[in-house]
Amino acid sequence: MENQDFIPIYEPFVAKNQKKYVLDCLNSNWISSRGKYVDQFEEVLQKYLGVRHVLTVSNGSVSLMLILKALGIGPGDEVITQSLTYAATVSSIENVGAIPVLVDSDGRFQMNLSKVKKALSKKTKAVMVAQLYGDSPSLVWLKDFCTVNKIHLIEDSAECFGSKFLGKSIGSHGIASSFSFFGNKIVTTGEGGCVCTDDDDLAYRMRLLKSQSHIGGFKHDGPGYNFRMTNIQAAIGVAQMEHVSEIIEKKKKLAKFYREHLDRNIGRIVPQIDSSEWMPLFTLPRTKDYLKFHIRTKEEGIDIRPCFSPVHQMNGFNFRQGTSFEVCEKIHSKGFNLPSGPNLTKKDLKYIVDTVNEIIKEVD
Repeated sequence: MENQDFIPIYEPFVAKNQKKYVLDCLNSNWISSRGKYVDQFEEVLQKYLGVRHVLTVSNGSVSLMLILKALGIGPGDEVITQSLTYAATVSSIENVGAIPVLVDSDGRFQMNLSKVKKALSKKTKAVMVAQLYGDSPSLVWLKDFCTVNKIHLIEDSAECFGSKFLGKSIGSHGIASSFSFFGNKIVTTGEGGCVCTDDDDLAYRMRLLKSQSHIGGFKHDGPGYNFRMTNIQAAIGVAQMEHVSEIIEKKKKLAKFYREHLDRNIGRIVPQIDSSEWMPLFTLPRTKDYLKFHIRTKEEGIDIRPCFSPVHQMNGFNFRQGTSFEVCEKIHSKGFNLPSGPNLTKKDLKYIVDTVNEIIKEVD
């Protein structure tokens, strides 16, 4: 194998007008959380996602907490979510004083809907579904379930920007949703995120809470937070959104190339929605050891990323076990992502596939 420069798991797309818009912020002195780019970014996102309200925030993690607080979810309440997810999903529930109720995953690494019903209790106030790796479980089922049981559906859509379910944007199906604009996301502002909702009252409460509950002058309508996005971050976001279709097209071609050319013994987890293909997910054969695979790919200059670890196996989280976890405990150690940035060239992709296909034959 001919080694080449190290290929990271994700390099962000740098939009044509990013520097121009950032310099405009600096030259105008509008660098904090007020300025025209914050408004522009929210308006562009609102139109793109097809929702009534979009509020930018400082990162994706606090956006989940903001939704929960604005819904009045707190101590004594329970929120159902999956164990196999990024820890921020579960942390947000604990950070408002509520209890995460963890359920198992299905074979596609998504929330196992058959387990959600078993986790329901009189204390349940919401289901927070983490839509992982550009995929999602059935939102029709989840919406019906939440409606029947008079609880909220919250979408943690951090990894699904630009994806659609039944022709409707992911992030527009529940009472509210959260997106992340971290450096490795489809659209990035470096750090940053947003919350979305069609509910006018909820949008008002979230807008109030995210900005110190400020109502004018030095008056505040109770305690709040500083979850605001800066004008500089928003300027980057506006420039990114000018290329969102181009970015997603590149991502879809990348995922297709991997699925068509990787060794047939490597499992493909193919999204069951119209996915923006944030980070395609693959699985090692049962007999292959992930650590050895990881070491060899690193030696050949390829960065790979393991699947998330189940939160129920981590120390320090206070949760209620809603179901057994036999599926996520079995599959998480075999899941992995290959480099997925939109800047990868055909040469990069060929090198990655050829190298991985050779390594997979070596490791036991």
